[in-house]
Amino acid sequence: MNFLKNIFVIGTLLIIFIAGCQNQVKEEAKTVKIGSVVLVDYAGGFLNGTLFDTSIREAAERAGILDQNRAYQPIQVTIGSGQVIVGFEEALIGMKAGDTKTARIPPEKGYGFYNEDSVNVIPLSEFGNQTGNIKEGARLIMVSPQGRVPVLIKKVGKENVTIDFNHPLANQTLVFAILVREVN
Repeated sequence: MNFLKNIFVIGTLLIIFIAGCQNQVKEEAKTVKIGSVVLVDYAGGFLNGTLFDTSIREAAERAGILDQNRAYQPIQVTIGSGQVIVGFEEALIGMKAGDTKTARIPPEKGYGFYNEDSVNVIPLSEFGNQTGNIKEGARLIMVSPQGRVPVLIKKVGKENVTIDFNHPLANQTLVFAILVREVN
């Protein structure tokens, strides 16, 4: 029953952005496939219906997650490039411009499972003059060979810092409401 409620909430969000594309012509010939460049609006939430991210300003305002420093607009995704999580990409394949879908994405196709091996102890000296920003419970963005990585400071000692490199959405089954705006 709770899952149906969640689908209803996310479906309602889809209606918000479907209203913005009433005069869009659906292109029959362009179906999303590997290599397609797709313009997509989305609303991402948890199984309990809580929204955690969206490309739609109105949905962010309603959910109380509006970030004034962010541009709310459709995202461009090249299918097969790894720009987005695997489950989101898989949900897009086969869709056409104007199509909507609600996709339930398990952890293995999202941000993975929590891994204790991704909790590391790092010497405080590695942070140079940034040690003033290191506080227990803080979420930071670190730059690594894999790109920008969100981390959680678990513990700050006199000489070491314990950092959790697991993604904040690890272990979560996610629900995305998706609207394909354009397929190229």
